[in-house]
Amino acid sequence: MMRHIVSNYKCFNLIKQCPGLNSSAPRVPKTRNDSVTPNLTFSPTRRNVHSSSQTLAKLFLNIENEYAFKALPELAEVKPSWAPTTPTTLEDFDRLLDQNWRRSSASAIVEAFERAKDVSHNIPLSDPRFDKLVDGLMDHCDKLTDDELLKLLLLLVEYPPCDNFNSHNFHDVWSCLDDICCWKMDAWSFPKMYTYANAWYKLHLGRLSDFVHEVVDKAAVKPHRLSKNMLLYTFFYINVGRKHPVAFEFEHALALRIREFNPDELAVIALGYFKTKSKVKLKPILSAMIHAIVENCGTINEISLTAMLKAIRLSQHLETVDELNFMLDRLVEQIPRLSTLSCVHLALVGTGLQLKHESSLKKCTEKVSNDLKNIRVKDIERMLLACSMFDVDSSPSFYEGAFEEIHKDTRRKEFVRYTRALPSALNYLSLRKIYSYELTNQVLGEEHIHEIHGKPSKCLPRELFSLDCCIDIECPDYEGNRLTPLKRYKAVKWLVEYTPCHNQWKRLSMADKFYLSVVDHVTAVVGDHSLIRSDHVLPHFSKSDIILCREKASGKFVAPFGFENYILGDVKRPLDLDKYLWYAVVVLSPNQTIRNASLPLGSMIMKKRQLKAVGYVPIFVFWNEFMEYSSEEKTKLLRGKLEEVVALNTSRVVSSP
Repeated sequence: MMRHIVSNYKCFNLIKQCPGLNSSAPRVPKTRNDSVTPNLTFSPTRRNVHSSSQTLAKLFLNIENEYAFKALPELAEVKPSWAPTTPTTLEDFDRLLDQNWRRSSASAIVEAFERAKDVSHNIPLSDPRFDKLVDGLMDHCDKLTDDELLKLLLLLVEYPPCDNFNSHNFHDVWSCLDDICCWKMDAWSFPKMYTYANAWYKLHLGRLSDFVHEVVDKAAVKPHRLSKNMLLYTFFYINVGRKHPVAFEFEHALALRIREFNPDELAVIALGYFKTKSKVKLKPILSAMIHAIVENCGTINEISLTAMLKAIRLSQHLETVDELNFMLDRLVEQIPRLSTLSCVHLALVGTGLQLKHESSLKKCTEKVSNDLKNIRVKDIERMLLACSMFDVDSSPSFYEGAFEEIHKDTRRKEFVRYTRALPSALNYLSLRKIYSYELTNQVLGEEHIHEIHGKPSKCLPRELFSLDCCIDIECPDYEGNRLTPLKRYKAVKWLVEYTPCHNQWKRLSMADKFYLSVVDHVTAVVGDHSLIRSDHVLPHFSKSDIILCREKASGKFVAPFGFENYILGDVKRPLDLDKYLWYAVVVLSPNQTIRNASLPLGSMIMKKRQLKAVGYVPIFVFWNEFMEYSSEEKTKLLRGKLEEVVALNTSRVVSSP
């Protein structure tokens, strides 16, 4: 215990004197706000990686990052010299370490680490036999030359893995070297800094190292001065660190050089955007990615393809729609050679823009349907999003296969890791009127919700609220867990949007203006504004609908009634269906329809089905049709839709026995 106090105290005093570092408290374990995955059981296969139960980046070798790292150009700024060493026995190993290394020199200590490496194949740095050597390093770390510092980092990579980044000795060593790197970096060029950053990446501490984050911060000062290779390295470490969003200065510097990058290098850049959830704002960058995919569609590596598809989907750039269509046309014939995961992201690429590409969606869905057992449940849920959004069918049925797959016991550990996957999958299946009472009972349990999502009602995901409402409408025989009325009432306030009005203080959006235009013309049809009601009759849909009530006998419109019996969050069912005809005019804005088509998305197809089940007659008003007409034509269009429903209802009554 005294050894740790003395050595850490001396190291602390040393670092406190270093320029640019201002520690005012003893060293504590360096951690980042990484996601914590509870109750996971991992394969016992040994990996040469210093792992941590609190940092997923240390538990698995990230295939994407490994591929991206190989795509980086080689740096030749610093090459450490490796002195020849004499193989030692275990007795020599013990004798080597059992010395007073505090009286030695920094060079001798680095040489000792190199010699000990030859026989430490099963002895990690956390072993107590390394205590004296680590003590000496703590005392002499300020005397390490640049070459010795890099050499020591690369030696640590070759040592057996410790239990976690905070292990005995290992934490003292890497945190001290991290501070020394931060201290020295002011005198280093960018190629040299990234050479040391590469060593930290190989040590699998890229996300924890302060030095790596400091390098990215320094690059952000004047990114336009970075060379092409240094810009590429910066995006790679933005991806590794996942702390810095891509600043516009980086993006502007990138746009000036974007044509210089090959497809694999563009994939490195794409990962920098996607992993930090940064949208690409400048179209030339997206266009370059799409162009690279089109020009190399027959040979492009699927990891590079998937990385760029992720960034394109995240960015949702409206000006790339035509280019995306052309890209998908070219990729259709490549689907047989692509992996199932690549097909999932290929199907997803148009979801952000509501862009439906029929042929690619069908082929991707069929391929994924035949390989469901080999993909993650997270990818099944993502594929359900694409298929349910665009109402895609396949043979064999993807929905049936996904339904069976999520019920397998082997998937339970994945649901613990991907906590949003199961509620989302059940929600997407509900769009197709497919329900699992067993799993719904599980995800709607109060304890489950509190453990995964928290107790506050505003934390309740939309998927769970929607699933509860769907159960209310379409599953009368369900007897499992449900949200309490109070929980629904509190949660719905965070999930629905306000109903726009002409005199509101908030500026009207284009969607608001479209909604109010429909309200005005519906008012012109019925004759009085008091005869219409805007309300969330299906509370799991964020936008309200225009409700009308008409007497079947006289054909006159009357003021909608009975809504005082409901509160916000209730499914508001119409009354006296034998005497009155109830309409629900659904205003479909651009984000509720398939792009460049007057077709509703899957969620609106479900809304139409559920409005009918509750007792309303749904009338869809598509924005791209309605806004093309003049004022008189709009009123005529709405009157025609209402009269068509009356005529259809009358014919059914006459034809009934």
